[in-house]
Amino acid sequence: MQKLKEIQIPIKQHIEIFEKKFKASMKSKVPMLDIITRYIIKRKGKQMRPMFVFLSAGVLGGITESGYRAAGDYLLSRGLLLALEHDEYQLLKIVSNATREMSEGELLQIEKARRLDIDEEIYFEIIRKKTASLIASCCAAGAASAGADKEMVDRMHRFGEYVGIAFQIKDDLFDYQENKLMGKPNGIDIKEQKMTLPLIHMLNNSGFMEKRKIINIVKNHNNNPEKVAQVIAKVNRSGGIEYAYNKMIEYQQKAFGILHQFPESTMRSSLENLVIFTTERNK
Repeated sequence: MQKLKEIQIPIKQHIEIFEKKFKASMKSKVPMLDIITRYIIKRKGKQMRPMFVFLSAGVLGGITESGYRAAGDYLLSRGLLLALEHDEYQLLKIVSNATREMSEGELLQIEKARRLDIDEEIYFEIIRKKTASLIASCCAAGAASAGADKEMVDRMHRFGEYVGIAFQIKDDLFDYQENKLMGKPNGIDIKEQKMTLPLIHMLNNSGFMEKRKIINIVKNHNNNPEKVAQVIAKVNRSGGIEYAYNKMIEYQQKAFGILHQFPESTMRSSLENLVIFTTERNK
């Protein structure tokens, strides 16, 4: 698997320019806001969001000034203001829709978390809105900033959505993988009462009494290491890990199906490697 620094090579100069523009756009007359901004910049780490924007723009024609605004990120709100300032209404619509979808996904998860009655259909709706909509908006915004037509922008939005779903399933799988420090799965999602795909699959294939028992552990005994370990073991025995992994690969391949419709280029190769990175990362 390629490292992110290698994937960034075709857009390295754009990432550097973006960093400068981002810092400049975040300057404020309020000292506390400046401290918060510096913290956000430090924590941005892997820069995956702007990478999706720039590589999508590169695949669709080129990186413009609009592309830098599409990568603006101040809890999304700064990106909205920058788009408004430059009359970029298509970009404004893309980012606004992502913000709405993320809010809806969060509310849906809160509503369902009370009863832990999340089936697979609801699970995919939640992650499509909560996680995938953000990556989808990056890819659509990148395409729009390069002057792509609506059909191409929609296609890149769908590409980003598939990548985002695969990304979240990968996150789900971490809960059942051995922790390098502790040497055992961490079960953090179970402790936080999150219904992940491996767990949903196991519950779907359990009898009524078994299902009640597991939900009771997740709801009322999620801080008991032994009981959490029992749930993890049951998920492993049920084939839930393999099921989730196969679903992740299915969405990865759907994303590739769209990406491979575009001509070969260094930008396309890097975007392809970024997709591989999201599904093969170690954290």
